[in-house]
Amino acid sequence: MREVWLSLFRPQQGDRLPEMLAPDERARVIRELGVFRTQYSRLEMPDGLIRQFAKPPQSPDECIFARTTVTLSADLTTRITPCQFGGKPDCQ
Repeated sequence: MREVWLSLFRPQQGDRLPEMLAPDERARVIRELGVFRTQYSRLEMPDGLIRQFAKPPQSPDECIFARTTVTLSADLTTRITPCQFGGKPDCQ
């Protein structure tokens, strides 16, 4: 393994799940990632990427990943839209 990437849980609109971070928890994770990226060389998290967790795109139309990637389901033919999270992602 050469590098590690992380993402934060992205719920669907209307979800109320235990995996969802409260605003203060999200802020703590963002601060800690800033520290971890300097302590662990395999954590591939440039500062600019970490800052994006604090202010994510408001919709798939504003998301660079949604605009530049194609995501397929396990059958390798069915496209997952509008982004890799499918359905109605809660981008806020």
